[in-house]
Amino acid sequence: LLSGVQGSGKVLEMSDRFLPLRKEGMWLMKFYAPWCGHCKKLEPVWKHVAQSLIDFPVRVGRVDCTRFTAVATEFQVKGFPTIMFLKGEEVFTYDGDRTREDIVGFARRMMGPAVTRLHRREELEEAGRSSGGVFFLYVGREEGPLYQEFLQNARHLQKDEFMFSCSPELVAGEVEVGGEAVILVRKDETWH
Repeated sequence: LLSGVQGSGKVLEMSDRFLPLRKEGMWLMKFYAPWCGHCKKLEPVWKHVAQSLIDFPVRVGRVDCTRFTAVATEFQVKGFPTIMFLKGEEVFTYDGDRTREDIVGFARRMMGPAVTRLHRREELEEAGRSSGGVFFLYVGREEGPLYQEFLQNARHLQKDEFMFSCSPELVAGEVEVGGEAVILVRKDETWH
């Protein structure tokens, strides 16, 4: 079951045997109850989520919390469906819209570091595409109080926002940043 690092493209039906495995790698989990109408509505979306994450190092699973109550207790599941991203010791609860795009975006943000360093122009263009056109960019050396504050905010906002950093040379010609470190927001194909 856990041999491959890549996603399988399929939703893994888990039981209470999931508990000893939960810290191995990354998991995007749906905790559900068979009688729950919202859970039934999410089911086809959840299959598309698993398919969309096939090339990423995350496994997509689900647990019937009415059958495996120890799992529900362990994760303090209060309502159905509950979606969580598990990364080692860390657990992040998803609270966005239940669309394939939004859930996949959440998983992709949670897989990586809070701040992703961009080195090439193509990476900057891909950042715009993968973020849906809105992202934060720290420009400068990754040191000092401004960067530490950016990093702290990035950790706090990782569930909802894409945060990147780069050298001033990478945005030269697009935006004038001067010699100081600066934080930019890219929105509607404009720098702010």
